[in-house]
Amino acid sequence: RYWRDWSSDVCSSDLPEIKNAFDANNLKYSRLKLEATDLLFSADTTEVSIKKISTIDQNNFSITKFETDFSMDQHSITAKNLKAKTANSSMVADLNIQFTSLKSLKDSIPFLILNLDLEDVRIKNSDLLYFNPKLIRQPFFQNKTNITTISGIVSGRVNKLKGKNMVIKTGNRTILKTDFSITGLPDLETAYFIFPNLKIISGKRDIVMMDGPSIPKTIELPENIMMQIVFKGRFKSFESTISMGSSFGSANFFATIDQHQNFRSTVSMNNFNLGSLVKDTTMYGPITLTAKVEGQGLTPNTKRAKIDAEVSQFRLNKYNYHNLTADGNISGQGFEGKINLNDKNAAFDFDGVVNLNPGHEQYKFRLNLSGADLRKLNLAKDDI
Repeated sequence: RYWRDWSSDVCSSDLPEIKNAFDANNLKYSRLKLEATDLLFSADTTEVSIKKISTIDQNNFSITKFETDFSMDQHSITAKNLKAKTANSSMVADLNIQFTSLKSLKDSIPFLILNLDLEDVRIKNSDLLYFNPKLIRQPFFQNKTNITTISGIVSGRVNKLKGKNMVIKTGNRTILKTDFSITGLPDLETAYFIFPNLKIISGKRDIVMMDGPSIPKTIELPENIMMQIVFKGRFKSFESTISMGSSFGSANFFATIDQHQNFRSTVSMNNFNLGSLVKDTTMYGPITLTAKVEGQGLTPNTKRAKIDAEVSQFRLNKYNYHNLTADGNISGQGFEGKINLNDKNAAFDFDGVVNLNPGHEQYKFRLNLSGADLRKLNLAKDDI
């Protein structure tokens, strides 16, 4: 059994210090306490049962608790019953890493075998910023008091990784629950992801905290959001189904896209409040629709798609329209096809082209207006 209390400073270097951040070249600690038992050290194996480690560095970053049954040999590193705490964060976990050899560790990361049982991990943003101050550039880390908790099991080779019962909580009320399977890591571009049961609960406050600057100022976010997601594929070629409920209404999406940017999707919305989304509840209101889109290209300049949509009801200028259909082709900012409205106070058939692409503006269509009650449509004050 071994116990030691260092009351004096322990410093690793005489290089200039980095203030208020972790500095690997200047590890300066005080009040370092260590209690350990069952120490075994040889050329092939190291084992130790750490009962307690506590210390504080030159920036007052403290480790208040660290205990584990640690072992390392030529092919594995294990930390059983790992319990660690700082002033702000904590971890309870079992960790095991297996590899071919220590010498080849750096060059064989895809073949590392991980067995991680994350029972309860709690991380405060301020602790992550201490070790990587550049994270402050990201909106999520600008809230230094935010705490993220993680639990679940991760196992398998790095290039064939599986997750079970993963739960991540962060922000005010964001919860993510899922299992997963990922093949092809550590290359994120070519890795293949499978999320069979991803569930996300969040809301406006947390989304703004995580990604505020990238949210268009022309839209409003719902206070409450819940999504059920099934995803399989790569970042640029995938198949996904999303069921979303929110304080604005509900929507369902299906989308598939291949490596050549050929895509196919279906969308359905049920009483979704478009006016709240675009911050204009005077002009717009709830919409209910189903739509199918199939085409190629993901940017406004390259997008070519066929659309088939049925809008059973939508609110425009304080009037609820019913029975609108659209069938045609979209090319950038152009539409060619048919649009039909069969509402009790307005009916028309549109057949032709409206092209708003810069340099190629064109209008060529036939519009048959069967009738419109402009006063009831709130387009005129008088009955004309």
